[in-house]
Parts: sequence; structure tokens; C-alpha cells
Amino acid sequence: MSRLYYEARALGARTFGLPLLAVAIFVGVSWLAAYDVQATGGTATRAHGDAALGLLFLLEFGLPPVAGIAAAYLVSGNPAIELHLSLKRSYAATTLLRLGMLTLWAIAVCAVTSAVMRQTGYWLAPQPTPLDQLIWLAPLLWFISAGAMLSLLLRSRVAAGAVLGMIWLGELFFRGQILENIYLRNVYLFLTLETLPGGSAPDAVYWTQSRLTLLAMAAAFFLIAAALLRRNEALLGHEA
Repeated sequence: MSRLYYEARALGARTFGLPLLAVAIFVGVSWLAAYDVQATGGTATRAHGDAALGLLFLLEFGLPPVAGIAAAYLVSGNPAIELHLSLKRSYAATTLLRLGMLTLWAIAVCAVTSAVMRQTGYWLAPQPTPLDQLIWLAPLLWFISAGAMLSLLLRSRVAAGAVLGMIWLGELFFRGQILENIYLRNVYLFLTLETLPGGSAPDAVYWTQSRLTLLAMAAAFFLIAAALLRRNEALLGHEA
């Protein structure tokens, strides 16, 4: 427990606070959207629907990329990496432990958020239980694993964050073209939002296959990141 407490302190309030900040922002925007609907003469049903949609955006579209950027900064943001490489406990083991703690924290935030949404009547997704938990779990693990892998491959946490941001925006703006492609649609990260009434893929029978594909990709990305963490040249760059 003392080891976990130390590692939690090393991660810092910023790492644990980022998912909570995302929750606060999306909840605030969803509340403002619902308030605006009612203030302009809209019905309570429409206001409730807009708020529920905003919270679903939080789970699938908001929290995963935030956690991915945090993972990118975690694996390559240690200023005392040379010292860590000289210690008995390997740097890879320490970093993977911290990455695991970040992942568990992000999962906990998502799970609590989805539970609160259900209890308060704001759950909007049409997928059945328990598969509906893949709504946030699949993109969350994908972004975290991809962030860690890209940060090590590119040897730059800033570049890794930029790539994740481009993927995030690219899938948002080109979702129509992606969903029309029989191969790319299986790796579309935000498919649940498109399965809602009025979305681009309301009858997406491949939804479960898509979520399982993302989980398989996340596992592959994690294995690559774990392998790179054991190579000093991948950690020190030109100093190796």
C-alpha cells in the first residue's frame, strides 16, 4: 500500500484531476444546453434529451482522449529517467504500474458516471446490458494504449498528444466517409453516438464487433508500449 501511495503522489493531482475536469466541463455544458432549451420555450422532454446526449458525449467522446493524452505524458514525462534506469526496480515496471493506476482511475470515473446517468434517468444509449459498458471502455482503453505507444514511438509526448487530437477531430469531421467503408467502420471510435436516432448508423449491427476490434487493438498497442519501455534507446533518444 505504501508503494501505491507513493506512486499516486508521483502521478500528482493533475493526472487524476484531468478526467474529473472533463466530467465537470461536459456536465456544465449539458446543463447549460438543457437550460437554454427550456428558457427559449422548449419542452422539458427535449431539455432532458439534450442533457442526456451531452452526457453520452462525455463517456464516449470526452473522457477517452483526455485519458489518452494523460497516458502519453505519463510514459515519457519523467525528468529523472536516467536515475530511474539505474535503480533496482526497472523503469518499465514503475511506468506500467503508474499507467495501470491511471487506467483504473479513468475506468472508475467512467463507471461511476455511467451509473449516475442510469440512476438519474439520463442513460440514452440503445445497447443492451452488459455490452453497453463497451460504449466507454473500448475507446478509453484504445486511447490510453495508443497514447502510451505513440509517446514512446515518436519520443515526444507533445507529438503523441497532437496525433491523438488529429485522430479525435478527424473521426468527428469524416465520420460519414469512415462509416461508409466496410473496414474503417469497425475501428470508428465513437460509433455509439451514430447509432442513436438520427445518427449516421442507426442500424449498426457491427457495433459489438467494432468494440471488440478496438479492445484487440488496445491490447496490441499496450504490448508494443511495454516492449518499448524495456529499451533504453527508446526512452533516452539520442542520449542512449
